[in-house]
Amino acid sequence: MVIGLLRLEVMIPHAASLKEKRAAIRPMMAALAREFGASVAEVGRQDSHRHGVIAVCVVGDDGRHVNGVMSKAQDRAAGWTGEAMLATSRLELIEAGDATG
Repeated sequence: MVIGLLRLEVMIPHAASLKEKRAAIRPMMAALAREFGASVAEVGRQDSHRHGVIAVCVVGDDGRHVNGVMSKAQDRAAGWTGEAMLATSRLELIEAGDATG
């Protein structure tokens, strides 16, 4: 099993409140989940109205496939044209042992 984990740090320079921040990152999160079949959540900097951390996760049995999906998700976030702008990203692939023991 391979777990792909993408950590996205985003900036929302014009947000004046947490409500505006969440309204700006929600479309990015929804698009990543919909387009890549990924689990997506805001996982950090929830109290900052101009910065956020989004995690994108995909699980599969083929490392090349998971890496390809995550790389495309990273590119999509980098090219995002909404109010949220990608500041940094980090992609990890985690090889997990067989859960059947």
